[in-house]
Amino acid sequence: MHASRKRVLKLRKMVRKKLKKLQYRMQKMVGKKFNIRSNIQLADAMFKILKIKGNNDFRSDKTGNMSTGAEHLEWLFENSPHAFLKRLKMYKEFEKLRSMLGDPETSEDMPTGMFQWMHKNGIIHSNILTAGTVTGRFSGKDPNLMNIMRDRVFTSKDVMSVRRLFTSRLGYMMLFVDYSQIELRVLAYMANVK
Repeated sequence: MHASRKRVLKLRKMVRKKLKKLQYRMQKMVGKKFNIRSNIQLADAMFKILKIKGNNDFRSDKTGNMSTGAEHLEWLFENSPHAFLKRLKMYKEFEKLRSMLGDPETSEDMPTGMFQWMHKNGIIHSNILTAGTVTGRFSGKDPNLMNIMRDRVFTSKDVMSVRRLFTSRLGYMMLFVDYSQIELRVLAYMANVK
C-alpha cells in the first residue's frame, strides 16, 4: 500500500491543532490547567471540580476514588450528557489518531506510528496473518492496516479523512474490501452451500 507522506503530515498537523483546541476548551470548563493524560488530574477535574456523577462500580481499589479507566469512561460517554465528556471523548479519539499517525522523527531519531513502517517512497508493507487470532479471522501486523480508523472522529468541516491518506502507486489500482466474515463465506463456497 502507498501512503502520501505529505497528506499524513497535513493530517497530523490538523489533529494536533484539534487536540490543542479541545484541551483548551476542557481546561476552560474546569477553570484551571491540568494534564488530560494524567488519570489522577483527570479524575480530580471530572469528579471533584465538575461534579460529574460516576458509577460506583468503577471506584479505584487502592484509593476509593472514581476511576478514569476505559470501561468507566465508556460508561460515562453513554450515560452522562455532560458537555465535558463529549469533548473528552473527541479528545480520546483524536489522541488515538495522533498515536497512529506518529512522528517522522522523535527525540531518539526513531520514527513512530505510521512513519515507522513507511519507506521513503511512501510504500507500507503490512503482514496479513491467516491464523493470527483465536477466532481464526484474518489479522494484520507491522502495521495492522485492518485497524485503520474510520471517519467517525471527523466533522464535515474537516477536509481530509484517514482513508484518503492511502493512494495507489502510478499504474496500480487500490481496492478497499470489507472482509466481514470472509472465512465463513469461503467455507460455504468450499462446502458448496448456498
